[in-house]
Amino acid sequence: MSEPTRMGGAVSRFLAAAADPRALDASRVLTAWAEVAGEQVASRTLGGRFRDGTLHVQVDSHAWADELRLMGETFRRLLNERLGKETVRAIRFTVSEKVKAARRREEADRDAARRYEPRGRAGESLDAEERRRVSRAGGEVADAGVAEALRRAMEADLLRRKRGPEKG
Repeated sequence: MSEPTRMGGAVSRFLAAAADPRALDASRVLTAWAEVAGEQVASRTLGGRFRDGTLHVQVDSHAWADELRLMGETFRRLLNERLGKETVRAIRFTVSEKVKAARRREEADRDAARRYEPRGRAGESLDAEERRRVSRAGGEVADAGVAEALRRAMEADLLRRKRGPEKG
């Protein structure tokens, strides 16, 4: 069993790590990559990490990796312009299944959000008591995202019940 850690020491180490200029540079580079890459390239890549002046970008296919390697110097220049200094010295593009897996998760999240989104008709809404019940729903759930999903699902269910049985 390890010794207890003093809170002051833990906070000091956290603040020192948070103020690390390398960590700040990495965060700025990864944010800039998403902006500079553009929507089409960003949909095929994940900005993985930035270390020792090299941005490591994961790509979903060999064809895209090859194409991006040809454009690497242009991306490097655009990133440094965006950052205001010569931070990125090189960009490495590697093929990774993680990109496709991340995109599948994002699509599943969008599908779930659409599925549980209330679809009330014009003029259709919840009364005051129903709104109170919905706002209290999820109050015991610790995870804010799960609590919100529960509230949306409950609202959608109440609106469906008001409409009555689906015809079709």
